[in-house]
Amino acid sequence: MRSQRPIARLRTFLGELALLSPLALLAIGSSGCGPAAIGVALSGGGGGGGGGGGSIAAVETSFVTVPASLTNQSQALFEFVSESARTFEGSLDGAAFTPVASPLTLTGLTEGEHTFIVRAIDSLDRVDLTPPRHTWTIDVQPPRSTLAFPAGSGSTSASRLWVSVRVSDLHAVSTLTINGSPALERKDGLWRARIALQPGENALEIVARDAAQNVERRTLATIRRELLFGDVQGFRVDPARNRALVLDSGLGALLAVDLTTGVRTIVADSARGTGPSLAAPRDITLDLPQGRAFVVDSGTDALVQIDLASGDRTVISDAKNGNGPKLQFPRGVGADFGKGQAIVTDSALRTIFSISPLLSGQGDRQVLSDATHGAGPLLSLPTGLAVDVVGKQAYVIDESARRVLTVGLEDGDRKVVSDASRGTGDPFGAPRRLTLDLSRGIAYVADDVGDALVRVALSTGDRTILSNDDGLGSGPNFVAPVGIDVDPLTETVYVLDGLEEALFAIDVATAVRTIVSESSVGAGPHLSVPTGLSLAPGSATAYVIDPALDAMLKVDLGTGDREVISDGENEGVQFVLPEDTVLELAKQRALVIDSSLDGLFDVNLANGDRGVISDSGNGSQGIALESPQDIALDSTNNRAFVVDRDLNAVISINLTSGNRTLRSDATMGSGPDFVDPQAIALDLAHGVAIVADRGLPAVFRVDLATGDRTLVSAATRGNGPALLLPQSIALDLDRNRALLADSGSRALVAVDFTSGDREIVSGSEQGAGPPFSSPQSLDLELDHDRAVLVDRGHDALIIVDLTSGDRIIASK
Repeated sequence: MRSQRPIARLRTFLGELALLSPLALLAIGSSGCGPAAIGVALSGGGGGGGGGGGSIAAVETSFVTVPASLTNQSQALFEFVSESARTFEGSLDGAAFTPVASPLTLTGLTEGEHTFIVRAIDSLDRVDLTPPRHTWTIDVQPPRSTLAFPAGSGSTSASRLWVSVRVSDLHAVSTLTINGSPALERKDGLWRARIALQPGENALEIVARDAAQNVERRTLATIRRELLFGDVQGFRVDPARNRALVLDSGLGALLAVDLTTGVRTIVADSARGTGPSLAAPRDITLDLPQGRAFVVDSGTDALVQIDLASGDRTVISDAKNGNGPKLQFPRGVGADFGKGQAIVTDSALRTIFSISPLLSGQGDRQVLSDATHGAGPLLSLPTGLAVDVVGKQAYVIDESARRVLTVGLEDGDRKVVSDASRGTGDPFGAPRRLTLDLSRGIAYVADDVGDALVRVALSTGDRTILSNDDGLGSGPNFVAPVGIDVDPLTETVYVLDGLEEALFAIDVATAVRTIVSESSVGAGPHLSVPTGLSLAPGSATAYVIDPALDAMLKVDLGTGDREVISDGENEGVQFVLPEDTVLELAKQRALVIDSSLDGLFDVNLANGDRGVISDSGNGSQGIALESPQDIALDSTNNRAFVVDRDLNAVISINLTSGNRTLRSDATMGSGPDFVDPQAIALDLAHGVAIVADRGLPAVFRVDLATGDRTLVSAATRGNGPALLLPQSIALDLDRNRALLADSGSRALVAVDFTSGDREIVSGSEQGAGPPFSSPQSLDLELDHDRAVLVDRGHDALIIVDLTSGDRIIASK
């Protein structure tokens, strides 16, 4: 019997071996175990005894609890079971198996992917040959959000604003809210929500949660909801309502400014009140008992009445209303309401007019005083005035003659009140505006030279400087007065500054100056007459050309802060009329076109020095520039392309030699001729330039190899609102379109390349926020779905959301 036992045990072994899977056989074969070990592993298992041919159950292990596949926890809880386990072994991330017990908490885990394997071992030392494994990822990094629109802190007049946020995360973002409003993710990866804005400061607070439940909570920016000044011109104080009524040529509006809070609201503009829009309002006089104002508008050469309650506007006198000589450039206005007449200065005609009657809408114009009407010194440049009804005379500033004089309302005679020959004290430098305090026999004059407030004794002409930039008085001072008025009850003089775009209050007794209301966004030198603009990719930084400052400025779009990069103090060329700029960051320089110097120049971004690339004395070959307007860079071929208005041509310039090559004009290339090319952008992948022409107005496609011109969009091609005065162009090739800044329609316009159709992307009826005044130059940040424009009317940089058309002032 004993001799048969080895044979029986071998038969049992072979039978059980046939039950094992190939994976188990491979595991046994690779384990290095000898026959004795195999026999131990199989003997007595699964209730089969030493023989008999019964099957043996395999050792199985399973997880009961595992961590989530994506988690932000650095520890992990595992629970596992096995019906036949005597013990368990586990392996983390490929390490050797070690004894473990359920439940098991793994601690101190690092960020990233982990894998845990557990296997049961039964009482016969059999091991689970197919142990379960669990792979999971630990992510402890919260999402990181950046603003796409707006770019950072800024100012808007809108009550609701679309906000776009771009979020980066190791895995995926599950939810995002902006000021509590749920944001939705678009296909381009931007999260957008429309939020309500309250007057004043509004923090943009985001809560972003990723799939691992990490949360980012922070304030991305602060947006101020307010109405900003655009291009202030003149004002009058309404002391009974504690406000100043301010004319803003940039906004085409009459604004009310609260003298306590500085808050600005619209009284009349294109959207409030009926009647003709204000084009270039210059000065205002108030008839407060009747709730109306009278405004002279040099844009329409008209006298306009405005109802202060409704904002309705009525033309009293212009080329079509009223008889008499036509106004040419009205600058100042006052009134004798008892006689129903307005008194108007006309700088172009060097004339003082009387216009009456005021209520008929048929305001006849009569010359009151000029070279042939009235005696006394001739007028050279009459600007501001104030009317003394009791004295039957108007006090007038003659800016060129640097004097104050009176003009009789009945005879037109002119008499000097104060100038270098009459009255003591420093003579006027550049008197701009005046106001009267007749109860004290005083006129207050705002003088542009020395930024001075001068008190003039009406009886003697004596001049006393109350406040200036040489240390008289304290507090911030005005620099470019465009309006002045007085509240005689409080002895406070108010001065409106056109450059600082601020309303100042000067206490006459103490000469203390305070700012009542201002509209700056960002710190640094104010933009004065911004023209060209170029964006540094990926840095939220704009470079802006300002001819009035003879400067290039760097603007942080996040904070609005401005910094001079190059001005007249730097070495090299002094710009005269710089029109546009483009960045060549590989060489750390900006290229600048100057239409007065007829050349292409560069600005070293590191030290601000300026050099000549091509002008009449540089570039030994090619056509000479005559009035270059816009520039586009082809850095791959070391050249720039320029449009020249006088030549009606596209010209390329070699950036090394300065040589100029004619690319397209009436003599080169086929197709419609240019009339007044203004802007250019390059589509180098297709070998074409896209040119905006103000004369037609139209958009052309120009073949850079042949010079052939094809009409893309014009009055005769494409549907939609007509182009009026396109100033700048940029390409959005992913959407098959060009975007144009059009100062005529005060809008950002899209032109479809295929159909030529035109669509307003942002304008008075598309998008919320401060309306455009005079958009001049633009550039695109398509990864954030936004455009940045220079607006000369606002003297500001405006950022536009390309989806909603919403606008926000980023720097001013």
